Amino acid sequence: MFFKKNTNQFVTDNCKSTIQISVTLSRALWTLNEKDQISSQSWSYTAGARYRNKGAFGSLIFGGYDTSRFESNDVGFSMTEDVSRDLVVTLRSIMTDQDGEETQLMNTAEFMFIYSFFPEIWLPKEVCDEFEDTFGLQYDKASQQYIVNEEAHDNLVEQNSKITFTLANQKDGGPTVDIVLPCQAFDLTMSRPLWTGKGNTTFYFPIRRGDNSTLFTLGRTFLQEVYVTAHYDSRAFNVSQATHPDPLSPDVIALPVNLDSSESESNSNPTKNDPKNPDDGSGGTGGTGGGLAGGAIAGVIVAAVLAGVLIVTLIFFCCPCASVRLSPSADLPAEQQSTRSQSRSMERGS
Repeated sequence: MFFKKNTNQFVTDNCKSTIQISVTLSRALWTLNEKDQISSQSWSYTAGARYRNKGAFGSLIFGGYDTSRFESNDVGFSMTEDVSRDLVVTLRSIMTDQDGEETQLMNTAEFMFIYSFFPEIWLPKEVCDEFEDTFGLQYDKASQQYIVNEEAHDNLVEQNSKITFTLANQKDGGPTVDIVLPCQAFDLTMSRPLWTGKGNTTFYFPIRRGDNSTLFTLGRTFLQEVYVTAHYDSRAFNVSQATHPDPLSPDVIALPVNLDSSESESNSNPTKNDPKNPDDGSGGTGGTGGGLAGGAIAGVIVAAVLAGVLIVTLIFFCCPCASVRLSPSADLPAEQQSTRSQSRSMERGS
């Protein structure tokens, strides 16, 4: 999928695949909601990060969210009408710090699609050029990837830089939220047959050149440090900095069908009941305190199990060209993920 020479064909294939995935997901959410197995047509997801703690697992929840897995913010995002690109945010800027000095990598706002089936972050070529110059990357035409040689890799590890993505709902005005990715999030390796150069493996930096705006995407590399909650009943979603608590102490909250109208109008966090204080009157659990009622917990469990089946089905039947692998690997944390079911959510490891 990611090594086709015909970009137009790539865009066409990807559009067909994402439409199929979106339709299948919408049907699954609707069915679960109609059978009262989840409280609303919503889901929450973070990809997890191998480099955090002893390997931080990801999380996928249908019908709610886990307050222990993100830092709340008041920036709300509205979904687009395009079912193949519904979770679109504005990337206002990208900054990095090296030896205490800030370097701007991007300062022109662009719409970006959040899509977990892509492992990389797809950016305008001129932005990729800034990354190349700043971090000493080398563009490999054969793989269309940015290679990191041993010297550049050692410098990246030593500098331990952080890269900050500033997001907003629209290109102008409104509040913003910063998502910070450590350099470890970009420390990946590629092996044969994808890598055709010297040696069996090489370090690479998971950014890709987008020939046009339809390819600008924030993929799983980005989602290692992001928690997304999408609420389809209100056509709203939230993007937050992910947290990786150790040990895990899940606090799963069910989302209601109708969000507080004042919150929606003010573009506030669609997951916010307040997320850290679920008893603020906007509801969602149907019970007392911050926990889930028995039926809601059962719904989340059923949804999580069905989600696992859904993901496998989508990968093999709806998205045959997607670069997603189901076997675990220590070398490709953002690309190869294992799944497991836990008591109130399905946890996924990077």
